Amino acid sequence: MRFASQAALRPAILFVIAALVVLAAAPEVLALDERYHTKEEVHAEILALAASYPAIVRVDTLGQSMEDGLDIWGVKLSDNVGIDEDEPVVFYNGIHHAEEVLGLEVIMWMLDEMTAAYGVNDTVTQWINDLEIWFVPILNPEGHDIVTAGIDTIWRKNKFDNNDNGVFDLDYDGVDINHNYDFNWDQGGSTNPASEYYRGPSAGSESETQLICDFCLEHKPLFSLNYHSPLSSLGDLVYYPWYWPLQGFSPDHHTIFPIVSELCARTLTEWRS
Repeated sequence: MRFASQAALRPAILFVIAALVVLAAAPEVLALDERYHTKEEVHAEILALAASYPAIVRVDTLGQSMEDGLDIWGVKLSDNVGIDEDEPVVFYNGIHHAEEVLGLEVIMWMLDEMTAAYGVNDTVTQWINDLEIWFVPILNPEGHDIVTAGIDTIWRKNKFDNNDNGVFDLDYDGVDINHNYDFNWDQGGSTNPASEYYRGPSAGSESETQLICDFCLEHKPLFSLNYHSPLSSLGDLVYYPWYWPLQGFSPDHHTIFPIVSELCARTLTEWRS
């Protein structure tokens, strides 16, 4: 994975692009390979980065998960990291769906590479100096725990107690966070709580969804990219906003499409025989 070009990040482009990048799907296994980060490993590593690079790295708790109240962390990279500057915001996030562990790994790689390159690589240094770059490595910590613990490595949802029985039921509980956003909420997902695509009892009902909406309203990202890698994916796709049968393309389609095309062209693909 390479970063989008500087042209794609120009402040003149005043919009939020919600790209859903689908990486190669992970195979179903009985236990997740230990090379993938657990929640605890992520927390330790981002705190270590903040300690090693305090001038450019800040770690915040942005909110808590819906059912278990687990912390959801944000990591900010900027040259004046403690100040909310009047600079364009770039936003990356991973693990909307619990099984999508590859997005988390890309984000952790980006954090390692960019912090180490600051002051060494002119392009990365300029990005950090001229932008506020935010990361949410794990939006769905409840679901991520289910996957990393080997309880269900293809689990997608959070752990919301749909039947309110005080017990986590793999065959009934949880909300698909990605289908819980309020924009055209009633046109996507499933109304069946047992479905892995269950959209929740109401639009924006989940705290994880609210966190993303509140973040975007506060920071107004110029560019936002959500990493997905579902088992059901065909792989190597970039989804961008938006097309609806009765509404057509987004008003910003003419601006978004060239950026998405460049992102696709710059994304490396590893082919397996």
